[in-house]
Amino acid sequence: MNRPLALECRGIWKKYALRLVLGMRYAMADISRELIGIKPQQARLRPGEFWALQDVSLSIAQGQCVGLTGGNGSGKSTLLKLLAGILMPDGGWIRRRGRLASLVEVSAGFHPMLTGRENCFVLGAILGISRRALRAVLDDVVAFAELEPWIDMPIKHYSTGMTVRLGIALALQAAPDILLLDEVLAVADPVFRRKSLAAISDSQQRHGMACLIVTHHADELTGMADAMVHMQGGLLATSAPAPVAGTDGGTR
Repeated sequence: MNRPLALECRGIWKKYALRLVLGMRYAMADISRELIGIKPQQARLRPGEFWALQDVSLSIAQGQCVGLTGGNGSGKSTLLKLLAGILMPDGGWIRRRGRLASLVEVSAGFHPMLTGRENCFVLGAILGISRRALRAVLDDVVAFAELEPWIDMPIKHYSTGMTVRLGIALALQAAPDILLLDEVLAVADPVFRRKSLAAISDSQQRHGMACLIVTHHADELTGMADAMVHMQGGLLATSAPAPVAGTDGGTR
């Protein structure tokens, strides 16, 4: 029996300008055209632009985990930002069903001058956790992140790995229907990565959470991912079953 789709995108295109000034100029021109009722020319490239994503389609069902691999600049982060609603596509459409939590940058949602505890409430609000609910589970969040001695220290003094621990712990506590992770686990130590992946797998099995994980190490998702997708040059180059323990089926 087919499971309902939690996340779906079809024919996604996204372009960027090679220079910031040029991008700002084009953005102002597009805004001006929209104000006078002229639809921007999104389907074509203007001088100095390139396609970061080209006709990308992807579906993730409830309870399914998909691994996304690809080299630097292949379009992985752009795709996740579009799926998370941070960016808007220049073509195609995206459909999400249920609550979504995303960690697309290590420090996203954190204020460096606030303590870890204070930042829990800031990021918790972004993830849709009420202050009352977060107070009830804050000790569990801190314990999972293994940050008890440092939770009242400003985030600016945290290492990158410590910040990731807190973000992952909060995202999992939010119990989202869809979880998007963009290589943030790569900066955590191996023990915490395994602990986090086990918790993600448990949420999939118990709550039907759908998950898309960007990784450079497909073997870490062995036995967990239902499929692996590889990106190259803004295109979905390959889509295959996930690697099975004891094989070399990972796509890198």
